[in-house]
Parts: sequence; structure tokens; C-alpha cells
Amino acid sequence: MASYAIHPPVHLVVHRDEPLRTVEAAATFLERYLDDHLAETNDADTAFVLAQLRGASRPDAAEKAGVAFRQWAAGRGLLIEPDEARAAPGTDETGSKAASP
Repeated sequence: MASYAIHPPVHLVVHRDEPLRTVEAAATFLERYLDDHLAETNDADTAFVLAQLRGASRPDAAEKAGVAFRQWAAGRGLLIEPDEARAAPGTDETGSKAASP
């Protein structure tokens, strides 16, 4: 499997410290996720996304696989939007101090 970039990188709530930047990293994450959550994620959608990631041998296929992975993660509540991932605790997405309630 070639290591094509995913743009923009995928930020996940369960992998918050390091965004997934390549198709290979996304496939590795999904394989581990499946191992940990087999009974919960044994569905055709997950298998299809993993097959796309593993089979991405051209830039256009890698782009489609990255989009599919991002949609898969969003559908399971795992995706952090890029602005949310960049904001430090106590700040908003611009880096300004967040307003107090």
C-alpha cells in the first residue's frame, strides 16, 4: 500500500494527539479499531472503507478512500472538525480566550 496523504488530516476523538495524515495510517487505525470493537462494527460499510484504504494504489483512489474514511468516522461520532482540534483548552478556534458563560 502506497502512503498517500489525506488532506486535510483526519482528527479523531480517540486519537486526539496526532491526526491521521495518510491512507496507510487510516487503514492501520481502522484495523485496530475493528479488533477492539468487532461486535459493534461488523458491518459492510466498515469493511468497504477498509478495503478502499488498503486498495488505494493511485492518488485518485487514495483521495476517495480518505473521504470515505472521514465520512465513516463522522458517522460514528469519532471525527473532530479541524478548527475544534486546533483550539487549545480555554480558547476558541482562533486561539482567543473563550468567552465565559
